[in-house]
Amino acid sequence: MYGIHFDHHTLSIARDGALLAGEPLAVEIVGSDARFGRAALAAARGRPDEVSLHHWRELGRNPLAARNCALEITAHLRALGVTERVDAIVAIPADLDAAALASLRGALSAAGIDARDFIDAATLTAAAVSERPHYVLLEAGWRSAIATRVAGGATLAFEESFVSERANLLDVYDLWLGAVAAAMVKNTRFDPLLTLDTEQQLFATLPALAARAATEGRAEAALESGGGRFAVDVEAQSFADAAQPFYRELARLARSARIAGQGAALVLPAESRRWPGFLARLLELEQDGLVIAPAGIAAVAASLQPAGDQEPRLRRHVNRLVDHPLAADVEYVSSVSTSPGRALQVTHILFGGDSMRFPDDGLVIGTEDVSNTPHITLPRAAAGVSRRHCSLRREGERTVLIDHSRYGTWINGARVRERALLRAGDRVRVGTPGVEFTLISAAATGRDA
Repeated sequence: MYGIHFDHHTLSIARDGALLAGEPLAVEIVGSDARFGRAALAAARGRPDEVSLHHWRELGRNPLAARNCALEITAHLRALGVTERVDAIVAIPADLDAAALASLRGALSAAGIDARDFIDAATLTAAAVSERPHYVLLEAGWRSAIATRVAGGATLAFEESFVSERANLLDVYDLWLGAVAAAMVKNTRFDPLLTLDTEQQLFATLPALAARAATEGRAEAALESGGGRFAVDVEAQSFADAAQPFYRELARLARSARIAGQGAALVLPAESRRWPGFLARLLELEQDGLVIAPAGIAAVAASLQPAGDQEPRLRRHVNRLVDHPLAADVEYVSSVSTSPGRALQVTHILFGGDSMRFPDDGLVIGTEDVSNTPHITLPRAAAGVSRRHCSLRREGERTVLIDHSRYGTWINGARVRERALLRAGDRVRVGTPGVEFTLISAAATGRDA
C-alpha cells in the first residue's frame, strides 16, 4: 500500500512503511516535461507565472488546482519509476473541505492513484509517536499554518484545528531575504535585490542558509554577479530576529489549540529545527516538552493503514502504531525547568492597573453583582462576558478556575474546558476581544514576579 501526505508545503510518498520521496510542493505548469519539488522551487521567484506553489491549497476553489496537483504527483511517480496504477491511503491536512476532497480524489485518479481512504494527517502523526494523553500538532505551509488538537490513547481522535494565514513560509522567506540582503549591502555594498537573477539566486539558498545558521550559529551567503563574488556571514540571531512575527503567530496558534490545564505534547515538523531560534523560544513557553516528527512520518503511517472495503471516506480516528520504520527518528525534547515563582501560591490579581488581594473564599468574575461573594464586576456592555462568567477558588494549596460561561475563558491563550489549575504568572482572559487579569504571588521576587 502507498501512503501519500501533503501539508501545503511538502509532498511525501511512502510504500509499505518505507519513505520513497519528500519534496517541496512546487511544480512547473508550462512545458511538456515539468520540473517539480526543489528544482521547481529554485525557479519560483524568477518565474512566478510558470511555477505553482499554491495548487494544493486551492483544491475545490480553483479549477486548475486539481490539474496542477495531478501534474506534480505524476512527475513524482515517474521519478520513482512507477508507471502502473496504484492504491494509496492519503493523509490530508485538517483544512480540506468536502469540495477540496472531491477535487483531490479526481487529481489522484488522473495521476494513476486510486485513493482507498483519506485520513487526517495530524491524527496519523500523533499515532506514530510515543503515547501521550493529548497532542497539539503544528504544521506550516506556503500560505498558512495549522494547529490541530488530537486526543491520545489506543485509538487517537481528531478534536479541533485552527488555521492562520498570518504564519506562512513564503512570508518568512521574504523576511529572511530582506535580512540577508541588508547584511550584504552593509558589508559588500552589493545589493542582491537589484536584479531578478541575483534575487532568485539568494531566495533559492535561503532554506539551506537558515538551517546552517541554526546548527552552526552563522552561515555564509554568497552570490556571483558581473564576474565578481559577494559574500557575507549572517548570524543566526539575524534570522531569528527577522522571523519573530512568524514565530509569534505559530506560538499563538499552538496556544489556541490547547485546552487550559490539559497537558499536551507539542508535535513539530522536523523542518522547525532549521528555523534559527524557534525551538528555544517555544521551550521557554512549553511545560510538556516538544516532539520533533521526522519528515514523511504521516506518509509512512498512512502506508501502514489497512484499506477499508467501503467507499473512500475521511477518517479522523486511527489506531496507535506500535512500531514503524521512522520510530527511531522521532525526537523528544524536554522543556526547561519551570520558574520557581510559578510554583508559589497566587496571592493577588492585577486588573486595569490595580492590584487586589485574592480572597481566601475565592471570587466570581462577570457582569452581575454578586452580593454574598467577593467578585469583580465588568461592564454589562463587555462583549462575550456572561453575568457569572467564571469563578476562582482555593482547593488546598492550589488555585482553580471554573468556567461557567457560554463564550469561553482563556488562560495564557488556551481555552478552559470546565476547570483548570492556575499558577502565579498566568493571564486569564474573559470575553472577546477580552478583558485580561494577571495572577501574581507576593512571595515571588524580581523576574519571577
